Amino acid sequence: MPVTLRPISRRRFLTGSLAAAASVALLGKSRLSFAQERKIDPDRFAFLSDTHIHASADTVSRNVNMTEHLRAAVRQVLTAGEGQLPAQVLINGDLAQTTGETGDYANLVALLQPISAAGVPVTMSMGNHDHRERFWNALKLDAKIEAIEQRHVAVVKSPRVDLIILDTLDQTNVTPGVLGEAQLAWLKRTLEASGEKPVMVFMHHNPEPPRPYTTQPAKAIGLTDTQPLLDLLVPRRNVKSLFTGHLHRWSQDQMDGLHLVSLPAVAYVFNSKEPSGWIDCQVTDRGATLSLRTISPDDARDSQRVDLAWRA
Repeated sequence: MPVTLRPISRRRFLTGSLAAAASVALLGKSRLSFAQERKIDPDRFAFLSDTHIHASADTVSRNVNMTEHLRAAVRQVLTAGEGQLPAQVLINGDLAQTTGETGDYANLVALLQPISAAGVPVTMSMGNHDHRERFWNALKLDAKIEAIEQRHVAVVKSPRVDLIILDTLDQTNVTPGVLGEAQLAWLKRTLEASGEKPVMVFMHHNPEPPRPYTTQPAKAIGLTDTQPLLDLLVPRRNVKSLFTGHLHRWSQDQMDGLHLVSLPAVAYVFNSKEPSGWIDCQVTDRGATLSLRTISPDDARDSQRVDLAWRA
């Protein structure tokens, strides 16, 4: 089921009480005027991951205030496009801090309101620190619509590429993830229906085994049914990339021309050498350019670019 915050009207934005007030304050001097029409670039996307938002805006973890980091990311998403907005914002799991409480999602939705108010949909997936039922309740979603074993799935279509969003949440606050047979069967049907159109696949958990910073952990920390997934994705040449989060790491790899991209965390990092930030993606007929947008404006890696060439 698509888990999407739809664009909201100017009237809804201005009358949204606490959420609207927080959103206006968030934008500050860079606040967008609704009198100024912003064009949507249909080939541009903003990819975020691991926001880890807590109900309290003052909460700090690993010396990072997660609310402030997301506020900065939202401001950047709305101002980084040289007059144009992305067609879609995607948050790739671990939306909440630890156990996905109702208040966490209420804070998250309030922080994301400026993006919806600007006319840009926000699609979200589930990570291991999320809780489906509390998320559904917070966003007033109907969990029975197009649900696959109570999983969130979505297909976001654009002129040049389709984005398929999967749900790897197994148990809340338990590290490994799983897709399951029903979701893999749905993915197979969806890929078959895509024909030759380029596809980018998103899921929270990294393929297992992971590529950790030091030694291989004794227990799985990524996707436990990685091989069945790769058996689906690798042979289908129209599947161009697999984006994951979970590791709080910005990296790129390939498998038979399939791009494997680990998204940076908006929140804190596990390794001090990693950036906190998000990815600005521009798609063309032949590939995609990924630009790293760091939360800290002083980070020398800000605007670092990686070009992904689509495999034939």
